[in-house]
Parts: sequence; structure tokens; C-alpha cells
Amino acid sequence: MVVIKDRTVIQDLGTDFFRDIDQNAKGLTTFRGAVYNTSLSFIKKYLLPRFEKIELVIGLSDTKANTALENYLYASNEQFKLLTSLDSELRQRFEDGSLELKFSKEALVHSKVYILTNPNGDDYRAYLGSMNLSEQALKRNKEVLLCDHGKTEDLAYQEIYQAVYQDIYQTAAEFLNRKIVTGFFGQENTEKQKIYLFDQTVENLAAAKNKPTFASEDITKIKQETRQVIDVAAIKREQKAKEQVVNLIFNKSGKVKEKLNLLTDEVKRKQIFKVIYHEQESKANFDFLNRQAHEFYPKPLYVYDEDQTSLLKAPSFGSSLQEPVIAQKPTKEEITDILEIVRFYRDRKQSDESQAAFSFLMYVLQSANIWKIRKIISEHKGNVDQIPVVAGLIGQGNTGKTTLLKIASNLTIGNTNNIVDGTDAMFRIKKKVKDALAAGKSPEELGKTNPLMESKKDINRNVWSFTQEYMETKSSVTPMCIDDPDISLFGASAEATLKYLANRYHGSVHPVVLFGLNDKDGGKVSISSQVGKRAYAIGQENQFKEFTVQDEEFLDFLEGIKSRQGRMVNNNVFLYLSQAIDRQLDNLSLEDYQMLTKDFLSPVKANLRRLTEDYELDVSDLETYFGEDNYDINFDKGRRNWRTLLSDKQVIEQISVTAGDDQCLIPVGVFPNRNDIKRFFDYLPPKLEICASYVSVGLTVNIDNMDKWLGVNLLREHHDEETGVKKRREELEKIERQSEFQAMYTVKYQAEQKQKEKLERRQKNPWFRLVDKFIK
Repeated sequence: MVVIKDRTVIQDLGTDFFRDIDQNAKGLTTFRGAVYNTSLSFIKKYLLPRFEKIELVIGLSDTKANTALENYLYASNEQFKLLTSLDSELRQRFEDGSLELKFSKEALVHSKVYILTNPNGDDYRAYLGSMNLSEQALKRNKEVLLCDHGKTEDLAYQEIYQAVYQDIYQTAAEFLNRKIVTGFFGQENTEKQKIYLFDQTVENLAAAKNKPTFASEDITKIKQETRQVIDVAAIKREQKAKEQVVNLIFNKSGKVKEKLNLLTDEVKRKQIFKVIYHEQESKANFDFLNRQAHEFYPKPLYVYDEDQTSLLKAPSFGSSLQEPVIAQKPTKEEITDILEIVRFYRDRKQSDESQAAFSFLMYVLQSANIWKIRKIISEHKGNVDQIPVVAGLIGQGNTGKTTLLKIASNLTIGNTNNIVDGTDAMFRIKKKVKDALAAGKSPEELGKTNPLMESKKDINRNVWSFTQEYMETKSSVTPMCIDDPDISLFGASAEATLKYLANRYHGSVHPVVLFGLNDKDGGKVSISSQVGKRAYAIGQENQFKEFTVQDEEFLDFLEGIKSRQGRMVNNNVFLYLSQAIDRQLDNLSLEDYQMLTKDFLSPVKANLRRLTEDYELDVSDLETYFGEDNYDINFDKGRRNWRTLLSDKQVIEQISVTAGDDQCLIPVGVFPNRNDIKRFFDYLPPKLEICASYVSVGLTVNIDNMDKWLGVNLLREHHDEETGVKKRREELEKIERQSEFQAMYTVKYQAEQKQKEKLERRQKNPWFRLVDKFIK
């Protein structure tokens, strides 16, 4: 909502920016403005119908605060993206000169100033404040605009509005105008269109009257990026290339080098061209080295605006095409889909793994809010490292972990096209190859060297570096999915990166990363407590039962392969819950905060539960999952180990029980090793009151509580058999069956006797004998 105040006559102008223009700016047909964020769709919808001449200076950055130098270097790439998506109406306005866009080449545009004038240039209406030209700013954000109006000879216009706008305009470079658009569409093919845009940038850099001067700290920033600890060679090559371009063009003070002629120096032109369009020369054996990290990022990308208050949608990383996210309330069918996924992992697995699936889905649906939860806990001086910044599904093949990862991708971005392959070649680059590339060598200079290696340690280090790079994009909240890295990724190699990412809130928006980890060795890799509290590990150990036709159809629907009743899986639930939770976190009560510290998934569970109530959906079978206790892999692993132990006949025979006693002693000698008693004791969830403590001779456990946790009555059956309860029960059951049989026989005999007596009486009656004779 925009609050508009008239400074000229001191009055409230309402909250509708364009309504105010329509009512009070008639005849003012020229619109000039400086704005941090806008989009072509917004310009087309709101500005084109109202103004004959439009002139805007815009910011180019969206997912991070780029320096002016970076904006300048990447202007051609942004131009290319926008021009290739331009519709006929916008193109016509650019080509007839009535629409012109510029960008600042020396400072980040953060001002919002809008000036409306008439054709004669003597009347004006101007606005100054916080509002961007976006749907989000118009309809949802809390924005303020101050308005002045009158004659352009007024001091307010001359000293404030005109002065502010001209200061921005004079330091701006051409972005889209008649010359650029006409020239672009006059080229024969895509390659020539790119070259044309590039040459426009080069002309701006080379022209004496337009040589930009950048702050020396911007130059230093570019150069320092290559010295950061980043192990993915593709990222290093991008940074190295950018540094080379900076060194080619600028001196240490940030000025363009003297005697620089980029129009005629073909070598330098090619080097800059590669950086601007994110291109590299390729060679068959080294193609993977030429890919850049951002090519693997999710598409679309959901990002927060500069104020960290509103969610926006961008088609890809680095794009300036942003649209506000306005999610609709999920339908009953969309909520039912979430519940049915959980039930599928209960009913169709060989052993119930529905709680694991439920907790993973809750983490996915709340993933866009993890950064804010960590921010709130940090502001309350809490332990932010208790909030996991990544999640990992752990299991062998055919256990459903990849299916859950595909579901997560569909639920968050509406497709599975951007799941990163954890075995990709970019994660397997040899150290000496990386070092050579970092030193400035090209792939061709490495000759026939095989660039790939098989060391898990090196691969894991590269995966974590790639993960860190994405999590530091500083505005994206779209979770990235990486499938099939080895389970050792959550081993010792994870600690340093996870501690850096999770130990404190770094002051900015950040996404989470979801892994599908391949546990080829079946649980031999242990996850340390240091990794476990920062990475949410979720087990998927059991295979599915044999699929029915209905199962196959449901899985195809969940993975986005086929529709179901005319519907495809989409991300509406994710977007709706993200915004609902965002509002809740902005107005968190003390009770809600206390619950948050106990259960970091409480916001998403509460909001989802309300939706099930709105649609009167029966979740009685899943009610316990909405409580405080989330899935815990240590308890899950412990349950499996306990179940395996107590299923051993030789072990169960050594457990002593007493008739009428609900507790039993599990002696120390039954554990695999004598020292394992503590490990098995630590597996037991304290809340279930299975065992209060352990002693040297063994563990005294509550029989029914243990069986309830295990999901099978191993100890109760052993107790009943050893104490004679089972035998007495079987005897009673036998007596009951005999009694039931005797009762049934008695009832049948009595009925037969009654029927026999009735027949005899009939035969003795003369009247019935006459009737029978007549009938015959």
C-alpha cells in the first residue's frame, strides 16, 4: 500500500498511485523517473497507456547488490534477454523514441523519483519516496510518496526534483532506446545481435565523452573474488575471466586506461565478449569446465526484494525480469496430495517410513522461511546452528529418496528440470587441473590430461563449495536439489562448510539445499553430532512393495510425468505457505517463539493443519506427526538396530522376565560388544520412558513402551511365552472357541427339535391331513 502525501497543499492523496495520476495529472503526458526495480510488463501495463513519452533510469541488479562496474559489464547480456522477449507494442514504443531506458554506470540507483510534465514543459507533478514501479510496491508493501505540483519555474521543482533526477540521469548509460532496439532487430541472426549489443557497450566505454570512472573499491572487489576459497573450477574460471576484463579496461584508480581501443583490438574484444555473455571457448574433453555455477541454479528463482519483505519471481539467476509472487489459497486437492504422499510412504513401503517423508515435506514447504527463522533466533540471542541449513535423504537404490527429491522440486519450482546430478563431471575435477585453471591456464594448455578423479574427499569438497556458492546468493530462497552424491558428503568433509553457513546468521536472505544421498554401503558412514544438528538427515532405508497400476500412476503424477484428474503437481502450496509463514514470523508472539525454539517446523505444520481443517480433511491417522516431535534419524537408526537385536532368537531367550512385571532386564551380554550398551541406551527416546538409566549388568526397559517404539510386540510376546501367559491365553481361547461351538450346536439342536415337533403336531391334526390330501 502506498501512502501519498501532497506537500504543496498539505493533504492526503490516498493510497492509489495511478488513480492519483489519472485524477490530478491530466495533460501531463511525459513521465521521467529513476527507480531501483521495475519490469517491462509493469511499464506496458501502467505507463504506456498513460504517457506519450517515457524516460526511466533503472537498476539492473536483482539477486545481489552488484557494483556499478558489474552492471556496466553485464548490460549487454541484460539487453539481449529483454530484447528477445520484447512484444510488438513495447518494440514499437522503443523504435518511435517514446520509450527510453537507461542504467546508472557509476552508482547503484536506489532513489525513487518520478516527474510528470506537459508537452510545453511548464506544468509538473512530481513524486519522491520509497515506491518502486512494481506490483508488489503498489499493492502489498508499505510505501510512502511525497508529492509536489505546480510550475516548472518553481524553486521546489528546480532545486529538488529536477536536480535529483538530472544528477542520476547524467551519470546513466544507454540501455534500451530507438537506436539500440532498431539496430538489434536489424541484425541477421542471434550471433550478430549479440555482437551488435556488445559493440554498443564498447563504444560507450571507448568514447572520450562517456568514459566512466568507477570507485577503486569496486575494482578491488572484482579482483578479491578470485582469492576466495571456492573449489569449483567453473566458478573460479568465471571470476578469473571477470578479473582479466577489469585489468584490460581499468587502471587501479578505476579509470579506463588511456589509449584503449576496444573496437580494433580483436583479442581484447573476444575476452570481454565471453564475460558479458557468460561464454567460453569449448573443447570436447573439457566442455564441463566451461559451464558456470549459475547455470545449475533452479529455474524459476524466487528472491526477496531489497528490503527483505516481499517475494519476487525471476526466470533465472541474474535476470532483471522480476514479478511479484501472489499465491492463491491451495485447493482441497492440492492439500490432499501432500497427505497422500505421506500415506504412500506408510502403506507402500515394506516398512513404514511415513514420518520421515512427512518431516522432509515440511522442511521443503518451509524452506523459503528458514533464513528468517534463523534471523529471529539470532535476534533473540538463541542458537541458530540448531536450525538445519541443508537436508539430506539417505538411502540405497530403489528406496524412494530420489522420488522424494523430485517431489520437492515439483513442489517448489513446478518442474524437475533443474535437479543437479551429484556425480556431474564438474564435481570431479582433479586438483592439479583446478590449480592450473586457477593460475590462468586454458583447458587447451592442459593437453590430453584426464581432468577427472574419483577421490570421494575431493568430490565432496567440490560439492560443498558449489553448495556454499549458491547459499551465498543473498536473496534467493528457492531450494536447490542435488541428487546422488555419496553418503560420505555428510561425513567429516561437511563440518567446516556447515559451521560457516550455520553457526551464525550472516545478515542476509539465503536458500537451503536438498540432497539425495546414496548410501551404497548400507549405513556404514556415521553422521557426527556436529553435522547432524546443522544438516537435517532423513533416512529412506526400505524398498517399496511391488507396485500396482495405481501406484505407478500416482508416482508418475508426483514426479510430474503425467496429470491426475486433469491436474499436474505445482508449487502453489509452497508459495502460499511461504507467504503465510512470512507474515506469521513478522508478528511472532512469545508463545509462538517458544514453540519455534522447541520445534523449528512448527510454523509450517500449524499452517498446513489449518488448511486441513478448512477443508475438513481427516488427518487422524497423521495427527501425531503434527506434534512437536519431528523425524530424528538417530532414533530411527536406533529403532532399526534394536529391532534387529531383539529379533535374534538367541538374544531374546537371554532376556529375563517376571509374571505381572511390565519391565524386563536386557543383559549386557546380548549386545554386539560389551561397550555397546551405552550406544543402545542413547538410541532410546527419553520422552517415551522406555529406560530411565543403564547399569553395568544391563538395561531395565518398559516392555510395552519399547514394543510401541519398535512397532512390533517382540518383548511382550517373549514375556507372555516365558511366564505362561501365552499358554493360558491360548487355553482360554480354546475354551472360548469350544463354548462358542457348544452354544452354536445347542441353538441349532433346539431349532431342529422345534421344527420336528411342529411337523408332528401338523400330521396329527385331521384338518391339515385333509388339506395335504387335497393338495396332492
